[in-house]
Amino acid sequence: MKAKSKIKKFYQRRETVVDYDKIRFGSAGGELLSSIELQGIMSLLPVKGRILDVGAGTGRVTKLLLKRGYQVSALDSSEEMVNKLKGIRNNKLTVHLGSAFFFPFSKETFEGVTALRFFDHFDKNDFKLILKEFKRVLKKKGMAVFGINNRFSLESILPSVFSKAKPLNFYYRERELEKVISGMGWVIKRKFKFFIIPRGFYMHLPWPIPKILLIVEKVLNKTPLSYFSGYLVFGLEKK
Repeated sequence: MKAKSKIKKFYQRRETVVDYDKIRFGSAGGELLSSIELQGIMSLLPVKGRILDVGAGTGRVTKLLLKRGYQVSALDSSEEMVNKLKGIRNNKLTVHLGSAFFFPFSKETFEGVTALRFFDHFDKNDFKLILKEFKRVLKKKGMAVFGINNRFSLESILPSVFSKAKPLNFYYRERELEKVISGMGWVIKRKFKFFIIPRGFYMHLPWPIPKILLIVEKVLNKTPLSYFSGYLVFGLEKK
């Protein structure tokens, strides 16, 4: 609970909102990371319809959804993030302050739900509760698209080796998570694996090294080493 409290306070801080994109995606490597993640998310969504962007943050996914022509509802629990989202001027966008455990929307409202770098901050029990909400607000055949951190990745192992501090992110066992998803009645339509090389390396290396690393990644992801990928993107269909 202490870890979750720290996370909540972190995202409520004004300086977090101001610096969020610059710290994570301001470098050449960070920008490359972002483009890969966004490409994975967008490729799994329905061609058209209304999309709910959960944990929308500063609007990284929201802006791209709007650019692609979707009707978008952006939801975040941080007032500071919501204020930032309200600065996006688009008549296809509505912004909502609310909890991920109960969305302020009726049943079967959306064709798609997105959540990028969102489940990083929730354990498996919370994952189940939130995924239940995804299903409630999705129409039949609607898609839930989200990313998770892999428990068996270098990105997960290295912090536990070099730091005594309890990490603020949660990591999932892929096979265990797939059982949970299937047990809840979802169909796993597609899955992408990214970043065998930890994302932190990309963010701090000068160009063109991140681009070279990405080429290496594509080769490694065609081998059994993909089991150790740090970030997994799931595309689930509601029956």
